[in-house]
Amino acid sequence: MSDDDFIKLYPTNWLYNSAVLGFLSVLHKNGYDINSFLSDDGTIYFPNKMIIAESINPYKKFNEMNKQKPIPLVGKNANCPNYLQKGEEAAFEKLINDFVHLEENHSMQCSLCTQHFHLADNPSWSVDVKKVKERIVDSGFTVIHSSSLAPSIKKFPNSLWNMKASMNLCPLCSYLLVFSHIAFTHTIEGAILINGTSFKTMWHLNKYAAEVFSRQNVRNIFAMSLMAVSYTHLRAHETPEHLVCRLLLEKKKQTQNT
Repeated sequence: MSDDDFIKLYPTNWLYNSAVLGFLSVLHKNGYDINSFLSDDGTIYFPNKMIIAESINPYKKFNEMNKQKPIPLVGKNANCPNYLQKGEEAAFEKLINDFVHLEENHSMQCSLCTQHFHLADNPSWSVDVKKVKERIVDSGFTVIHSSSLAPSIKKFPNSLWNMKASMNLCPLCSYLLVFSHIAFTHTIEGAILINGTSFKTMWHLNKYAAEVFSRQNVRNIFAMSLMAVSYTHLRAHETPEHLVCRLLLEKKKQTQNT
């Protein structure tokens, strides 16, 4: 294993952060020690690329646990429509397995993570693997990566109104985006994500929020408290649990004063 075999991820925008957090959630459900990846400086450190290259099996197991198809990315699925075509699942697995060969290429920059990950074509790839890479990586950020945010050439424009795939995506982001919806906690008020500039803080706050929201009697009041919270609300030596209790008390005081 070479010295540069590790991968370090930095928090950026909420979409990328949600993708990374969703990826961590899948690993967590498969028994990985997430704390071993979370750094105090807010980054994520994977000691080797095999963690990502071999993540297809945890992803498949996670989906099966949630009573979905092992790879629910084929055709008109809700989150990543037409990400894969029928029969491309094996080619997709082969492509992700080759992420062990991810490398830095500073002539190319990803619009989402702002890093420089690159995956050179492998001479052993089949035609199907090349087609999958061309669609999910080389074509840039399109509707297959996000049904609500990315541009759709043949349909009414959404949040990117230029109707063009103008954002470059690195191979890693093109894969991580399929996990983004997993990071959200569903509440009576809708789905929420606690965002910030530290993956360690975001991981623990979102994890604790999911635990609290699973208790039916607090779903409503707590939803209103967490909607506006970010990592900056953490005080010195304050744990996520302390933050939650403080927010509930502040909400109670606001209710009493109105």
